[in-house]
Amino acid sequence: RTEYFVEGRFERDGQKYSSVRVQPLTGRKHQIRIHLQYLGHPIVGDKLYGLNEGFYLAFVKNCLTPEDWRTLVLPWQALHAAEVRLVLRGEQRIFCAKPEVWFQNFSGSENDFHLVCQRLITGRDANT
Repeated sequence: RTEYFVEGRFERDGQKYSSVRVQPLTGRKHQIRIHLQYLGHPIVGDKLYGLNEGFYLAFVKNCLTPEDWRTLVLPWQALHAAEVRLVLRGEQRIFCAKPEVWFQNFSGSENDFHLVCQRLITGRDANT
């Protein structure tokens, strides 16, 4: 099971995209990618569960065409874990990570990820 929330929408080169916050409720390999593809909203750049299942084989054989790369939009999956929470030796640990520049450039994210992560950890804005 996976919960998802549309955080925003944006457009790049005439194509519409959504920024989605996803919370897996169970843990399965590739779960987020599979669930979003099943809903008809594959992750940008996903060669295995994306728009065309033939992309993965072509990628492995190193024979994706320039048109394939344009269709994929990004060479990597537009998937980022901003926060990971786990219990380690009986204590909850929270790890936050800023997205890579290519991810920020694609999504148009201008957020201060430190403040966003602070809000996720404490449940309130750093200014309050």
